[in-house]
Amino acid sequence: MNQEKLIVGKTIKMPAMRRGLVKYPEETILVEQRGLENLAKSAYGIPVVIEHPGVKITPETFKDLEIHGRVADMQYNPDDDIWYINFIVDTQEAVDNLNSGWGISTAWIAENYGPNGTHNAMPYDKELLEGKYEHLAIVKDPRYEMAKGPVFYNSLIDTKKSQEIGDKKMVFKLFRMKKEEIKTNESDNYVVNVDGEDIPLANILEDMKKMENKKNEDDEKKEAKALNGDEMVEYDGKKMTVNELVEKYNAMKKNEDDEKKEENQDDEKKEENQDDEKKEENQDDEKKEENQDDENKEENEDDEKKEENEDDEKKENSLDRKKKRFNEMKDTHDNAHTVNNEVFTTMQQRQSIGAERYGSNK
Repeated sequence: MNQEKLIVGKTIKMPAMRRGLVKYPEETILVEQRGLENLAKSAYGIPVVIEHPGVKITPETFKDLEIHGRVADMQYNPDDDIWYINFIVDTQEAVDNLNSGWGISTAWIAENYGPNGTHNAMPYDKELLEGKYEHLAIVKDPRYEMAKGPVFYNSLIDTKKSQEIGDKKMVFKLFRMKKEEIKTNESDNYVVNVDGEDIPLANILEDMKKMENKKNEDDEKKEAKALNGDEMVEYDGKKMTVNELVEKYNAMKKNEDDEKKEENQDDEKKEENQDDEKKEENQDDEKKEENQDDENKEENEDDEKKEENEDDEKKENSLDRKKKRFNEMKDTHDNAHTVNNEVFTTMQQRQSIGAERYGSNK
């Protein structure tokens, strides 16, 4: 190795990663914040090289690599939504390259991917969920345009040079997307060139608001202090340890759960009793209907008997009337020759009697 080693290594901070789509020759991968958080855990101590070595770093290949430094850590800045990397280089070649406008590129190995989808209307093949960093490369053409402009913490000259490079890179270009007159919301008619990409100004302003809100939420979470079990707290006018408080809380929670369980059991019993009552009511209704049917049947039978009796009476009355009429007619026939026990004589008989008594007028 013919590197010019520095007596004291240079401590450097640079923007390295941001969430979004990463395009490779054969595929496009989505890297979101959760994936970057998992990657950041493995950044400590990975080697710094110049240009990607083109081989996987193993104990065997590591012997032939020119190592120019080591990574200290990675930190996320919610203000610009960028992950920054802190590293140390101990060769003049690395420092010169960074000062001349070179950038950095992280190399990672995926351990778990998610499915494909679309991001900002752009399709991707899969999403990185878990992985680990392998090395950090100082490269002439970094994948991310923003991955330039190093800040050297322990060198005023290097820091000034790097800030000049960074300032030139961060100058935004504002221009109108359309030439017609701007009437209402001018931010919708402007784009901002950020790292070679034209982004609508309205989108940038909206993202900045989101990041500011997220930062405030994160700050509130950071202010929350976790108490250990031996620290004292006050509850209901009594002082107790956190452990005692937790124990009391669990007991109260258990009682509450038990009461709910009993209530549920009571409700179930109540529903069962209601079902039994409904069943009994239904049985009573069925019996009542059966009794009603029997009563109706008996009434119908009585009505039928009554009708039969009435028919018999009518029949008997009819026979009596016929018999009476017959007798009357018979009596009339029998009485036709006698009136008051006297013999009825005909006209011829009376004439014959008169002739015998008074003589004939002939």
